[in-house]
Amino acid sequence: MVIPNIWRADAGIRRAEFDAGLDFDRRIQSRAFPTAQSFMWRVEDHNARLTLGELSASLDLLKPAAGLGQFAVAGNRLAAEVLQVAWPEREKSVEPPPENYVRGGDLVATYAETSLWPFRAQLYWRTGTHRGPQGQAAAVAAIELVASIQTQLLDTQARLSARSRVAVREVFRLRDPRRGEFERCDPARSKRFQRSQAPACFLLRLDDRLSYGEMVHPLDFQGSTLAFDSGPAGAGVSLNHDLFLSPLEKGVILRARVLGVFLPRRDDQQALAAHYAVFSAAEPPLTT
Repeated sequence: MVIPNIWRADAGIRRAEFDAGLDFDRRIQSRAFPTAQSFMWRVEDHNARLTLGELSASLDLLKPAAGLGQFAVAGNRLAAEVLQVAWPEREKSVEPPPENYVRGGDLVATYAETSLWPFRAQLYWRTGTHRGPQGQAAAVAAIELVASIQTQLLDTQARLSARSRVAVREVFRLRDPRRGEFERCDPARSKRFQRSQAPACFLLRLDDRLSYGEMVHPLDFQGSTLAFDSGPAGAGVSLNHDLFLSPLEKGVILRARVLGVFLPRRDDQQALAAHYAVFSAAEPPLTT
């Protein structure tokens, strides 16, 4: 894996604001879980722009495999591309363009069947659904990906994966959800986590001020792969989650959920464990 250019520029929070006396932790925590009036999806043609409190990001609906990118938090760029959705025949671009609409905090895109991939896929990037813990554990921002597929074929096999690529300093995995215990992931080697090795909940420390957590709902977890690489900007990590591995029959809809949470670095393990507890107990989404 070659580390992309975004990992070589502005990777991390700039120190200039701290030297000027800005209390970054208080600033971003004051915007945690914004109200409906403070988040917004704006779509022009196939380009979507998200503003969520102090966080902003962009998404090209023609390229769901590129996911959410061009992140900034409190005006500072982040080296991250998260909640990418990939299937083999649509790695580069999508034709025809997907139908899309915005409803509240949801951006919804529907991808039609093709001769190479005979499945209808509907993707939700949701910004107002995860109501995690407040106070010290409150998130800077939380974005939930809901992916669903269906087919008109009698019996077939569909594969869909969610991926993220982030420049990091440290990576941990939640080992024991009940106790909130994490294990450090060895950057010297990649690792595959099977269903028997749940949970799929990972903590990625971006710098000394901000962390990113990503988790798959336990009912949807099929397997995850964690891979490391290094480059001029430091260590990079890729997360790949298998969403669908079971056979798919005509008339059946398969659905899976992945949550991304940006957190203050302070007490991030305790906070992410609390977010996982809320997410894992959440009822399946009522989407159409």
